Amino acid sequence: MARYCNGSTTYLTLADDAALSLTPPYTLAMWLKISQVANTGYPKILSWNASLATPSLNMYMAGNATANPDRLIVRLEGADGDYVKMDDIYNIGENADWQHILITVSAEGVVNVYVDGDLKGTETNASLGTINYAGPLYIGQYATPVEASNFHGDMAELAKWDAVLTSGELAQLVDGENPEAIQNANLAWCVHMLEGYSESIEGITVTNNGTTDSDHPDQMYAPGKRRRYARHHQVV
Repeated sequence: MARYCNGSTTYLTLADDAALSLTPPYTLAMWLKISQVANTGYPKILSWNASLATPSLNMYMAGNATANPDRLIVRLEGADGDYVKMDDIYNIGENADWQHILITVSAEGVVNVYVDGDLKGTETNASLGTINYAGPLYIGQYATPVEASNFHGDMAELAKWDAVLTSGELAQLVDGENPEAIQNANLAWCVHMLEGYSESIEGITVTNNGTTDSDHPDQMYAPGKRRRYARHHQVV
């Protein structure tokens, strides 16, 4: 199963933990199915501290923007105030299909955003530093809740690696591979959302605030697909 967020009151939080710290290089990845973006605020997908705050991570839809509300926006700001903002990742809005989102940040400060394995945006800030906020990571809601800022849709397989994944590894994820089968030694944390919503690597506390079960991405259990749980168990 995946998790469904109703766009108004439901979300998840991942408790503050040393493993959440974002020190380049790293990769963030997840699956999304977006039900609605228009006529709302800026629906937050991931939010770790307030937007424009130092430090912070925010990934959200343009939402109430006059033009192109289906844009994905990513803003990363390090502890020293240097940041990267990408607001021109177009055409990932309301969609009946699941979409795979992946962000890589290299040691040199190169930030790439991929949608379904295709590179959609690149920005560079060699001074982009560590993001390590003393608070929970909000999944599906803004870290400082405001009206109309909740995500409306489904999500699954949120994970972070302390490395930049290769193009081949990205292709594996898009094909439905389990994150735990890819660079397992560098996998910092993983919230599958397919079999409950616990964090499977460090045991970080995940709190469910009203999200409900929904259908998982078809890619996850396609015929013949083998989902390997490298550290715990195996599902065929």
